[in-house]
Amino acid sequence: MINDASGVMPTIRVVRKLFRLLPLFLVATLFGNHLAAAGTADVSIEGHGWGHGVGLSQYGAKALGADGATYEQILHRYFTGVSLVPLAAAAPASFLVTEVQPLWVGLLEGQSGVSFTVSEDSAQLCFDDLDSCVVTAVPGETYRFGYDKPDRCFFQRKQRLGGFARISPTGSCDASVRPVTSATKLFLPIKARSYSDGTLRLRQSSTTNGIHVVFQIGLESYLKGVAVAPDSWSGASLMAHVVTVRSTAAWNALERGKVEVLDPGRRADCHCNLYDSDPDSVFRGATEEDTHPNWIAAVDSTRSQVMRTSDGVALGMYSSSSGGVTENYADVF
Repeated sequence: MINDASGVMPTIRVVRKLFRLLPLFLVATLFGNHLAAAGTADVSIEGHGWGHGVGLSQYGAKALGADGATYEQILHRYFTGVSLVPLAAAAPASFLVTEVQPLWVGLLEGQSGVSFTVSEDSAQLCFDDLDSCVVTAVPGETYRFGYDKPDRCFFQRKQRLGGFARISPTGSCDASVRPVTSATKLFLPIKARSYSDGTLRLRQSSTTNGIHVVFQIGLESYLKGVAVAPDSWSGASLMAHVVTVRSTAAWNALERGKVEVLDPGRRADCHCNLYDSDPDSVFRGATEEDTHPNWIAAVDSTRSQVMRTSDGVALGMYSSSSGGVTENYADVF
C-alpha cells in the first residue's frame, strides 16, 4: 500500500483517484518521448453552420431577438462598422431614390410565351414601343402573350370553351401588363404566384429567340414579397432581417444599374437588375404578402432604412446559421 509524505495511509477516495490517473500515466510514458521529438503540433478545430459565414446569421438573429435584443443591436452584432440610415442618405440622387419603381425583377427567361390571369381589379395590355394599349383586361380573364413570327408578338384571350383567340394585331415583343389601380393583381400559372403593386414587363432577349418576363416594382413593395424568416419570430429579429434584405437588394440593384443602362450580358440574360431567386432573395410577390403579416409590419416599421458603410449602401449578406460566429464583416467588405 502507498503511503503519503506524512506516513499516513491514503484514504480509499485518494486511491480511487490515483487509479483513474493510471491510464494517463501510461499514455505519457509510452508516447511522451515521441511527442517531444515531434515538437508542438498545430491544433485545428472544424465545424460549420448552414451558409457562407458572412453577415447575418438568421438563427442567431432569432435567438438574440428572443432574448430581448433590439433589431439595431442584432444588426450591429453581425455588421461591424455600419450605421443605419435612410436609403436617400446612403445613395443620394440614385435611381433607387428618384424612381417610383426602380427594380426590374426577373421572373422567367427565354420563354416562347407566357400566360397570366387578372385576378383582382383590371389591367391594360400594351405594346411598349408605341406606348399603345390594345385592351383592358378584367378579373377572371386569362391571356397569353407570345410570338406570331420572329421579332413580332401578339396578345390572345382564353376562350370559355378552351383555346386562345387573338385580340391584338401583331406588334413588338416588348410589351407590358399595366395595373389600372394599386389593387390590380396578376396570377402567373407557370410560377404559381400572384403579383401586385407593379407592372409586368415582357422583353425579347437580344441574343435568343425568347421572351423575358420581368416584374417592375418599388423597393418597399418588393421587400413585402421576400419574407426570408418565419412570421413566428420576434419583431426585432424580423426587422433585422428586413434591413439586411433591403440593404442587399439596394446594393445589388445599384451595382447592376437601372434597366436603361444594363450591360449587354445582363440585358440578354434576364433584362433585370434583380432575380427572383438565387443569387438574390426569393421573391414570391403578393403570394408571400398574404401569409406573412408580421413580416409586412417589419417592412413598414423600418421603411427605407439600410445599412451604410463609408462607401455607401452595405451589402447585407445573410445565411441560415453560422456555428456560433460569423466572419467580421469589416474584414471582408
